[in-house]
Amino acid sequence: MKLYEISDDYTNYMQQYFRSTMLENKEEIRTYTRKYVGVVIEINNFKYFAPLSSPKDSDYVDGKIRNSSSIIFRMIKNYSTNPILLGTIKLNNMIPVPESEIKLYDYKNEKDLRYKSLIEDEINWINHNITRIRKTAQSLYSSKMNEKKSRNEKNSRYFDSIMPFIEAEEKCRLWVFSKYN
Repeated sequence: MKLYEISDDYTNYMQQYFRSTMLENKEEIRTYTRKYVGVVIEINNFKYFAPLSSPKDSDYVDGKIRNSSSIIFRMIKNYSTNPILLGTIKLNNMIPVPESEIKLYDYKNEKDLRYKSLIEDEINWINHNITRIRKTAQSLYSSKMNEKKSRNEKNSRYFDSIMPFIEAEEKCRLWVFSKYN
């Protein structure tokens, strides 16, 4: 699997509607050449873009890296010896994206060698876990589609943290329609 970026125009368009369930594009404060970078997974005849994110304090408990969950994959290097959290894949923030707005992320042109090495480690982790990522993304999508049947007081925060996929797919269709008609 490869890493992709999506256009700033499309990201900004989707953030108008889904600010609470999308990661920020951070267009003005990018440290590196990378934009909104992530993996692309096919679900329900849509290409879904699941963004990568840098490690946060919330990824740790008592100084140890939290386990991955059904909404967040934690990419860990040297898991058994000296675990290092590379970053996360935010499945709960994945959005449908038209093919026209997806571009292969060319990390090989990255001038910061340390950052380039991090990206290479993330790609290696993703490739070793691709089947699990796809299955979990599909399961999360199905879970959100069946939210009405299974939502209760205990899991409402879980469901609230997930992109409303049906609405996002509709906005994706509208983007394509407005762009090409």
